[in-house]
Amino acid sequence: MKDFEKEILEKTKEGNGLAPAEEQKITDSELEDIDKAAIKAIATFRQELKDKSQEGVALWRFIRYLTEIEMPMRIVDFSGLLYPNNEQYYDKVITPTAFQMIQRQATLMVANNKFENEEHKKWLEEIAQGKLPYGYSILMEKEKEN
Repeated sequence: MKDFEKEILEKTKEGNGLAPAEEQKITDSELEDIDKAAIKAIATFRQELKDKSQEGVALWRFIRYLTEIEMPMRIVDFSGLLYPNNEQYYDKVITPTAFQMIQRQATLMVANNKFENEEHKKWLEEIAQGKLPYGYSILMEKEKEN
């Protein structure tokens, strides 16, 4: 990330939006169009979000609206691989709720003949019957001690 980008992103944290001159600097910059769009979106995002503690939740909503994906998703920050004792963040686990949604979708796809071929149908049927794919397991929450 270039200093220019860092400077603009720091200004967005104030939540006041970008001044027209700052917007023009972004437009006139040598950044790729996708970076220009992303920085402008962040400025609007932070300006419109009144409760800054909800930034993470709002980000997930933004991703859902942008991608139109309704299934569970995960973003993996691989910088954690550079530090010890982070194994739990990279385990192949999903929450019970996520698996229920996946299982329900597999069941619907089979019921509505939304599979590509017999191999795909078999795969979906196995998931619908409770088989976790690709070596995943269900994340079990530990009970809180009183």
